[in-house]
Amino acid sequence: MRLTSPLSVPPSRRRVPRAGAGLARAVLSGLLLLALVLAGTVPQGMMRVVDGAGQRLVLCTPDGPREIWMGADGVAQDRAPLPAQNRETGKCLSVTLALVAVQGDLGTTAEPAQFDRFRPDLTAPRPAAPPPQHRPQPRAPPVSRLS
Repeated sequence: MRLTSPLSVPPSRRRVPRAGAGLARAVLSGLLLLALVLAGTVPQGMMRVVDGAGQRLVLCTPDGPREIWMGADGVAQDRAPLPAQNRETGKCLSVTLALVAVQGDLGTTAEPAQFDRFRPDLTAPRPAAPPPQHRPQPRAPPVSRLS
């Protein structure tokens, strides 16, 4: 295997880094982060409409979307229910399945963390010691037992 230095490669075959590649990657990463933050601010399966008399919550349930009116005092009121035959239950199916997956993991992540009072010896930070330097052992010619 022959190693070549970057200077021995002809200029036509050298890779030239693009000036805008880092900027484009940063812009795309920022847009993705912004989209994730905005998607996380609204809970899945819930739409709110605020009214002078209270607010309307449309919840996606396994039976289809349900409308709940909350008064100004936070008590649920029975008014303006959705019709019994709702043809838009397909829109709530993916939300219901996603919420089932989230609720399954909720019990494992919602517990408080248990911290030890003392750190185990294997993870304690300490300076690395250099390897021991042994003197070379004297060598002699092999001894033959045949003679």
